[in-house]
Amino acid sequence: MHITGISVCSFHELRLRTTNDLTAKIWDTSSTWDKVTFKGPEAVWSVAVSPDERWLLTGNEDGTATLWDVATGRALAGFKGHSAPVWSVAFSPDGHRLMTGSGDGDAIVWDSNTSAQLLRLKGHNAGITSVAFSPDGQRVATGSADESARVWDAATGGGLLWPSADTPGESIQ
Repeated sequence: MHITGISVCSFHELRLRTTNDLTAKIWDTSSTWDKVTFKGPEAVWSVAVSPDERWLLTGNEDGTATLWDVATGRALAGFKGHSAPVWSVAFSPDGHRLMTGSGDGDAIVWDSNTSAQLLRLKGHNAGITSVAFSPDGQRVATGSADESARVWDAATGGGLLWPSADTPGESIQ
């Protein structure tokens, strides 16, 4: 077993981790015990916690993402739309949207309440390894195995900035 993703949350001394043993776990850092285990049908590659810390989102080997109830460990919703593993997941600052990035080279922005696909972001030449929302939720960013990062308008999906790994000094605000 190896750890494939990790996230830190503010509730007590708890941390989130994902492993290739089909689980995501919340564990207590003051001991070695697991508090809650979230078990899916496929290996879990990435994890994020919602801003209100009620939900956990996992990115899965089968190209799906799963929304979980943190208190009960119960799966609440599934997000299907990728053709390769979901390597990165993120919540918007208000928790109403989430984003998945996949080995298929696409990122998808979803409605967290209805599971509806809001945007599909295409343009990388390799898998998406990192996704994030800006603090105001108006932009999203993707990082890829093609050694590029892209910033997109979170409402329209329009491209705003395409810095590459060999463009020194270019910053993303």
